Amino acid sequence: MKKILLSKEQKKRVLCALEKVPDDLKQIRELESAEELHQFVLYYNWDDGIDALKKVNSHPKCDRGTALLIYWLSGPAVCEYASRDECPDYYLDLYDYVVDLEEKLLSNYYNTNQIYVDPCNLLFPGDNAIVRRPDNPFRRTPPKELTKPSGVIEVPLQQIEDDYRNNKDNKIEYSEKDDQSSQINHADVKELIEVLEEETEDQQNIRYLKILEKRAKDNPDFEDNLKAFKKKYIAEKDH
Repeated sequence: MKKILLSKEQKKRVLCALEKVPDDLKQIRELESAEELHQFVLYYNWDDGIDALKKVNSHPKCDRGTALLIYWLSGPAVCEYASRDECPDYYLDLYDYVVDLEEKLLSNYYNTNQIYVDPCNLLFPGDNAIVRRPDNPFRRTPPKELTKPSGVIEVPLQQIEDDYRNNKDNKIEYSEKDDQSSQINHADVKELIEVLEEETEDQQNIRYLKILEKRAKDNPDFEDNLKAFKKKYIAEKDH
C-alpha cells in the first residue's frame, strides 16, 4: 500500500493549526491537502471540543477516510444511544454532529476517497473500533457501509508530536513563501514524493502504544485492545 508522509512545510501548517485551537480555528482553513487534515485529526485533543473537527469536515480537501476516522473516534456517538431523545443535554452537540457526519459518509459527499482507514484497525493493527464489550454494546447498530475500510493510501501518524509540545507555548506563524510544493497530486499517485525521514516500524508502534494507553485511560472499552497490542508488541520485540 502506498504511504504518504508530510513535507516539512505541511507539518508546519499542521503544527500551527494545532497550536491555535480551540481559540482560533481559522488556521484549519489554511491546511492545503487532505493529508494535512488527516494528520491534524490524528493529533487532535477531543477535550478541546468538536468545533475544530467541524471545520475539518467542512474543508473542501477533506477526504472520506478522514471523515470515517472522525466518525469512529467519536464512538461513534450516534450509536451510543438508541435515539436522540435518550441523549443527555451535554452530549447533543456531538450527537448531532456525528448524525450529520454519518449522512455525508453515506451520501458520497466527499470529493475523494483515497486515505486508507479501517475501523477494524483504526489507529494500529488490532485497534478494533467495531467490537464492543458485552456490558457496553452499541445501542444502535452502525451502518454496515461504515464498517468497511476506505481508501488505498496510508497516511500514518507522523513525528510532529514532539515539535508540537516544544512549540505549544510559542506562536507558530506560517507564510506561503515557506512552501515551494506541498500539494499532492491525487490524479497521479505514482509521482508522489516519498519523504526520506521515515519512522521505523518500532517507532510507529511506540507512538501507537501511547495513543492507545491514553484512550484506555479515558474509556475502559479500549483496555482489552491495549493488552492485546502490548502482548503482540512485546512478542515482536523478542523476535
